[in-house]
Amino acid sequence: MNNEENLFLGVFEIQDAKRIQAQLKENTVEIFLKHNGETCGTGSCSVRVEMWGLSQDQKQIIQFFKDENERNYAGLDVNPELFNSVFDPTQEKVKCQACGFDFKPTEAECPDCGLSYR
Repeated sequence: MNNEENLFLGVFEIQDAKRIQAQLKENTVEIFLKHNGETCGTGSCSVRVEMWGLSQDQKQIIQFFKDENERNYAGLDVNPELFNSVFDPTQEKVKCQACGFDFKPTEAECPDCGLSYR
């Protein structure tokens, strides 16, 4: 795998990375896992790895993750805009990424649904 062919997919917990790697391999898509010591500095968290693929497989990889998201969120009332919002503690009010409730960022969790921000 040379540098022009590398496609960084993200950092995943090792169990998820191996599951995704195996599922994509069934579709002849090769995924490479790389250890990154910077993903866990305390030694007490779960093992995380970088996931890489080949740029020639980009369409298949994107479709895999779209299909997986559809399965994971099937039947749920999901707002993708909330997921993509950024929690900015310097703002006067923030919007909960789970339920959309507006609250002051000085609170440790959303007063409506309990999502923790600490």
